[in-house]
Amino acid sequence: MWHVWRGGRGYALRVKILLILLCAFPAAAELSRVEALAAIERLGGVVTADGAVVRKVDLAKTAVTDADLPLLAAFPELLELDLRLTKVTDEGMAQVAPLKNLRFLNLFRTALTDRGLQQLSGLTELETLLIGGTKISSDGLAALRPLTHLHKISVFDTAVDDAAVEHLKSMASLRILLIGRSMITENGSAALTAAIPELRFTANLL
Repeated sequence: MWHVWRGGRGYALRVKILLILLCAFPAAAELSRVEALAAIERLGGVVTADGAVVRKVDLAKTAVTDADLPLLAAFPELLELDLRLTKVTDEGMAQVAPLKNLRFLNLFRTALTDRGLQQLSGLTELETLLIGGTKISSDGLAALRPLTHLHKISVFDTAVDDAAVEHLKSMASLRILLIGRSMITENGSAALTAAIPELRFTANLL
């Protein structure tokens, strides 16, 4: 069963999760996990756990900054991370990069640029990457080539244009590309469809 730890609510549930964690991990390591959970709560974030295993951290629309992200190191098993609409920058990607089990990463409307995107090239299990509303460019998408499990990418409202086709068409697992308000043209879309016939386009935000 998955449990949700929501900032400012569910005291009894939080205590239960803490007790599970304390039983499941060595004391020294667990102290940092408990402290990280408390820090996420203070920021107004939400944690979803499956027993003692933290599956998702949602810090969307919170006051989280790069300085807070070292707390993520307490959850190497993390599968989903949502940092959309925060002040996180390229500097914070150094703390995201070690989360090798991530399947879902939302960086919509953060201060991400190509420099930060390069630091994510080791997240080879990633399936969904939402980087719309950021300062990335077509050149930056070259960093995603090693991510062979990517199924969905959003470049909504970015400067990404047809030059990205060369990088994207090598991603055989790609099935959904969100291109609304990007610079990708009909010609670019056609070239991608020719390379990946199963690919579908959408203009939605997420």
